[in-house]
Amino acid sequence: MREITKANGTTESFTKISEAFLNMDCGKAVGLYLDFIENLTEQFLEFQETLMHWTKETPLEPFVEFNTSLSRKLVETSISAVRNLYQIERSSSQ
Repeated sequence: MREITKANGTTESFTKISEAFLNMDCGKAVGLYLDFIENLTEQFLEFQETLMHWTKETPLEPFVEFNTSLSRKLVETSISAVRNLYQIERSSSQ
């Protein structure tokens, strides 16, 4: 059921982005795009964590945790930098 909700959210994100572009509200479109990318990346990282669950209690666990935390921090920093640079606020729909 969770996957269906995420798939519908993805479709909804594309719809909102296309509406913003058609209305020529580029700032809003970029904000929605950043929200979409942030959500998509979060879903990917969650999926990666479930795939790497087998590393628990093995010598590889610290490396996998480091990789995951570094990836999350990189995404947060990158999206935050773009938002600050172009003065784009997070959409209120979240």
